[in-house]
Amino acid sequence: MSKRRQNFKKKKMPVWAQVLVAVLVIALLGGVATVAFANGFLQERNEDNLLTVDDTYLKDTKLTNGIELDVTEDGAIHIKGDPSDNASVIIQEVKLAAGTYTISGIEKLDTNKVMLCVSYGNGNIAIAGDTSATFTLDAEETVSVELRFVKDAEIHYANRTIRPVLVEGDEPGDFYV
Repeated sequence: MSKRRQNFKKKKMPVWAQVLVAVLVIALLGGVATVAFANGFLQERNEDNLLTVDDTYLKDTKLTNGIELDVTEDGAIHIKGDPSDNASVIIQEVKLAAGTYTISGIEKLDTNKVMLCVSYGNGNIAIAGDTSATFTLDAEETVSVELRFVKDAEIHYANRTIRPVLVEGDEPGDFYV
């Protein structure tokens, strides 16, 4: 064995570097659902977002109306396809205490042919058609957060991304912090 090879084997990673690597590995493994690359930067998902990415969250789905939804690990939803009929899909049902909440995370998509909505109460709907929507619950309630698609032969949803955010209060929240 060459002397250079022997010297290489004898060098160890400093303890501080070992600790740093261990912390990074644990953070990445433990925070897979909350960290993502966005705009070329590693960004953390907003912890104030009441929509959690777990088993109840919308998973990869192809709707019968020709729309396909792909969900990233942090909860962003990519939309592809051509709608052949009106449709809706529940992103998540969330139990909320009485109070004021705001749903956001959608930009105006072709004259509101896709909407991010919250259904609550006896038929009430808060629609974040192109920005955000605020609603108030008088008592604890389970609400449905959903995407609604309107049939339009001239619309094609390609590479559209929705980053749904449900926060307490009357101001829209950010998806990443």
